[in-house]
Amino acid sequence: MADHEEYATQEPTATPAPAKVPPAQISEEPYVVFPIAERAELVKEILERLLHFAIVRINATPASGKSTLMNLMVKHLLKGKEGHNPIYVMIGWNHQRVENAGGWAKYLEAQTGVNGFKWPDHSGYLFLDEAQESYQDDELWAGLFKTVSPNSKCRILLFTSYGSPNRVCEGFDDAKFRKTPMIFDPAQQISLKPDSRVAPDFNPVGLLLDERESMKLVGDCMKSRLSSIFTGAITEDFKRGVWQVTQGHAGLITSFCDVLGRSKDLREYRHSDLHWNMITDIIFKDPVGLFERISGSQFSRGLPRSKDLQNPAVARVLKQAILSPRGLLHSSFVDGSLESRALSYIWRNGWLHAQTQPIGDDTQYVFATDFHRWFCACVFAPADDGIQPLPYLSPLDLAKEVVRRFNPRQLSEPERAMNRNISPLEDQYGKEFYRCIGDVLKRRVVVSPEFSVSYGTQSGILDFFIPGTAWGIELLRENDRISEHLTRFAPGGQYFLLVKERKMKWIVLNCTTKRPSKKRTEYLDQLYHVVFTSDFRCVEILRADLELESAFTLLESHSHSFLS
Repeated sequence: MADHEEYATQEPTATPAPAKVPPAQISEEPYVVFPIAERAELVKEILERLLHFAIVRINATPASGKSTLMNLMVKHLLKGKEGHNPIYVMIGWNHQRVENAGGWAKYLEAQTGVNGFKWPDHSGYLFLDEAQESYQDDELWAGLFKTVSPNSKCRILLFTSYGSPNRVCEGFDDAKFRKTPMIFDPAQQISLKPDSRVAPDFNPVGLLLDERESMKLVGDCMKSRLSSIFTGAITEDFKRGVWQVTQGHAGLITSFCDVLGRSKDLREYRHSDLHWNMITDIIFKDPVGLFERISGSQFSRGLPRSKDLQNPAVARVLKQAILSPRGLLHSSFVDGSLESRALSYIWRNGWLHAQTQPIGDDTQYVFATDFHRWFCACVFAPADDGIQPLPYLSPLDLAKEVVRRFNPRQLSEPERAMNRNISPLEDQYGKEFYRCIGDVLKRRVVVSPEFSVSYGTQSGILDFFIPGTAWGIELLRENDRISEHLTRFAPGGQYFLLVKERKMKWIVLNCTTKRPSKKRTEYLDQLYHVVFTSDFRCVEILRADLELESAFTLLESHSHSFLS
């Protein structure tokens, strides 16, 4: 026995317990409802900016495709070489859960397995959807987000909405979602529309689809979801029309296509090739019916509800936005006023989109798409039986009455030129026209999506299109690009479709303090110069041949009832 090796009894080896995967960690590709726009270029650009900044914000209105984009980002990372680093996805920032966990750092540890204070040195991706819910957690922003730098190992992507998630509207006095608690570089955030300021260092990108992406999504939607309903060809002009009405809003594209599939009025065309003029003739003639059909879709999260529009201050601001195609400026509202608070309320709920002006630091508020504006215009418009015919024979007659109501003081304030917080004169011409035409027409202006549709090389926005009379009015300021604006109504121009198919009568008004010197006799019935003199008290309206059409003096008190 001594020659034998010592025998040792083998003890059974316990199988080690598998490591617990943190709740927020993603290991499988998320489910994505098809058809979708793949957004390959956008995903690539976001990753490029994450590589440079380490923290990036995707900032847009409700139902604009942020959550879908997040899922596409996760899919790309899991498939590519970047997927070797762990990915964590969190939806919202529940303050009660954060408090119960013992603070933001421990809450992140419970969700990701990494303490919040250690996240900057953790090689992982953190995607936070509905991140606007974290705005009031100052400790999170100070302790993590503000400490992240290009040298950090982590990569953080914040998906924020200007509005409440799940279409839950906050109260008028509730500061539930405040402004972002840190300043982002323009290239550090991506919004609805591309920001040209980031070029040439980065590619300008936005959440709205471009023409190619939009037309592909329209075709895919009609083919995969409605092929059993519409058996004819989906024409290129149909796809392009949907793109130009939706302006590339992915949620609106899919919802709009679904509405077409349910439309009783389109059933007789189910076996015909789909052309855009069918849609304009059938769907848009009944806007109430269209909005009722679309009210149950995800897209409706970005639309205000009737009870919210009954707030007088909210209604006033939105009416002004309807009549202001170029948007509302924050500096136009007195801080602390009801209208200023209403604007903030509208913005936080996602009904207007905030963007920085190309020049200056003012904030501009615009509708996410013209479809959003059309919805609000239809809500505020009176019933058909309450609309009286316009008491004007031509768009020129209407324009004269509008200009007569201008307040010269609004144009001639001496501090306007010295104070950058006051709208420049060029902008004030438009603001006065928008204000006065709303008073003259008594809500008869209903913005139609047709006004943004063209078959030219570019899309454009006509300042005013009045469907009942098929009148169009374009505003110019201080002789700016007169020829360019006139060609928009010519064949191939942005507005030619309205001229051709709707027989639109149109005029271009050039508001100026400098009397023009060039005659344009080929536009005798379309171009008019509105020349202001004597500190904006005197007005001469000149025809295209520079002959006098009309002259009058503006009154400070024109708005008084005894002068109406």
